[in-house]
Amino acid sequence: MQDRTWVTGVGLADVPAERRRAIDLLVQASARAVRDAGLGPTDVDAVLTGYSLVDDALMPADATAEALGIRAGTCLTLNAGGATGVALIREAERIIRSGDGVHVLVAWADNRASGASRDAVLERLAGVGHPDFEAPLGPTIPALYALHAARYLHDTAATPADLAALAVAFRRNAGRDVRAHRREPITIDDVLSSRPIADPLRLLDCCLVTDFGAALLVSAAPTGSVHRPVAIAGTAQGHAHEHLLGTERLGRSISGQVAAAALATADRPRADLDLLMVYDSFTVTAALQLEELGLAPPGGAGALARDGAFDPDGALPVNTNGGMLSGINGGIHLVAEAVLQLQGRADGRQVPDPDLALVNGIGGILSAHASVVLEGAP
Repeated sequence: MQDRTWVTGVGLADVPAERRRAIDLLVQASARAVRDAGLGPTDVDAVLTGYSLVDDALMPADATAEALGIRAGTCLTLNAGGATGVALIREAERIIRSGDGVHVLVAWADNRASGASRDAVLERLAGVGHPDFEAPLGPTIPALYALHAARYLHDTAATPADLAALAVAFRRNAGRDVRAHRREPITIDDVLSSRPIADPLRLLDCCLVTDFGAALLVSAAPTGSVHRPVAIAGTAQGHAHEHLLGTERLGRSISGQVAAAALATADRPRADLDLLMVYDSFTVTAALQLEELGLAPPGGAGALARDGAFDPDGALPVNTNGGMLSGINGGIHLVAEAVLQLQGRADGRQVPDPDLALVNGIGGILSAHASVVLEGAP
């Protein structure tokens, strides 16, 4: 326990942004995280932020530090795609372990819904395609993930209805969170009859495009906060490829390997997990993570979702805030939700007495992977 780093503060921005820039959301969430830890701006030694698809701020970490009066020795902005939220935590831990800081602020925000059209955001995201062999063909992010989904359905006994069951389960969880963007219940039929996006994916198989903003303070030791300290028990990161043409096999990822490495670093078996937050950019993304971690048999994630296994009171609660399919976009919110759950602050959706949580982040087309294991203090 002595050599661990700790998440000591959590801050969430008010969204939708209402004509505010991404930097405004960063500053708001960051100020709240520092205050939540019982500290002030002068206590912060480093600021790490994620990127924005919309805002034109060139150096958001420096701008955030300036706005809050933080005189940080390190200010960096990182981009690992959707894995950024978890990767920020890993980098904060590394800064503290190196002796370069005692308190590191991490934050990620974007005004993707209010600051740009949905088409403009999707066009920016599609830039992940290879500039010579993919982008000229005009594929969207859903189209590229649909190739994985089609192969997943081919290789397993799963059906589109099984993928839909995950969307239904996470929407059910979102119904318990007053901050979730989509709370109205849906059925498997609703998912299967929603607008086709890229076969076999339909509209409700795809995550939301929303404004988002969250920040966490990572510290060398628990602070004077009144909330339960949460230890960073283990982290891991992995890179499979950048472009889809570089993948070894459709319908597979390295998410299970990276998550297993984080659990190994924490010296905890997956059977000890009380909570799992998976990066659900699409229903197939969630299914692959659950199954590659060995938490469901191949093609079996949907059946467990139907049985309520992923509800807050289920066998293994997953994406208790609705994830990105129904709650809010931005992988850093998955980390924030895990911390709030471990602290007993997840009003209305609280998992009974959780002690250990795993959070996964994925960037690109199953390209960059990052995992963190979080453990509540005794």
